[in-house]
This record gives sequence, C-alpha cells and structure tokens, in this order.
Amino acid sequence: MYGRKLFYIKLFIFLIFLLFLTGYVIMATPSQGGTDVDGELVNCTLNEDSGTVAFDVFVDSGRYVLLILACLHIIFELFQMVYQRLHYFTDYTNYFEVTMYVSTVVYVSADFDLSFVSESDVLSGAR
Repeated sequence: MYGRKLFYIKLFIFLIFLLFLTGYVIMATPSQGGTDVDGELVNCTLNEDSGTVAFDVFVDSGRYVLLILACLHIIFELFQMVYQRLHYFTDYTNYFEVTMYVSTVVYVSADFDLSFVSESDVLSGAR
C-alpha cells in the first residue's frame, strides 16, 4: 500500500512539473519563424503576450515552480540511488530522468536576472 501511495504522489508531482515545463517552454521561447496562413506569417509561440495571465503563471511564477519541482525530483532520485545502490545504474530510465531534471534546472536558471552579480565577484568568490 505504501508503494502505491508513493507512486501516485510522484505521478501527481511529475504531471504538475510537465504542465509547467510545457507552459514555460511555449511562453518563454521566442519564435524562430512562423507559419504561412493565407499569405500571412503567424508566430507559433505566445511570448509576445508578456502581460497575460498565462505568461504570469507559466513564466513569472512558473520558473520558481519548475526549479522547486526539479530539485524535488533530483532529491527523489538521490533517495532511489541510495536505496537501490548499484541496481540504480543498470536502469537506463534513471539516466534519462536525472538528465531531464538537471537540464530543466539549467534551462530555467538561465532566465533569472543575475545582473547584480559582477564577473569580478564571481571570480573572487565574494558575496
């Protein structure tokens, strides 16, 4: 019974993660071109609508939700790694999951404003 509850909790968290990741990618990624519809070029993404509720949910607050959920999943993977030991590394899906969550952290963290940190602060280790 414990395993089933944990499975449904992880599934629910993953579905929320997937919803926010999809919304974030659609709303935050600039269009690379468009689709020709009746002789008119139409953009495929909605990143121009930066004042909409969808933009506020999926980009402004969504980046925090994605970071929290990705870190939570990474912690789940670490627990699974400790529990399964060497068997963890024999299942290729674990590599996929860790890569997906780390890539999400890298992708979303690039959107944060770090203009208050100068290059000299980073190189000197100052806070």
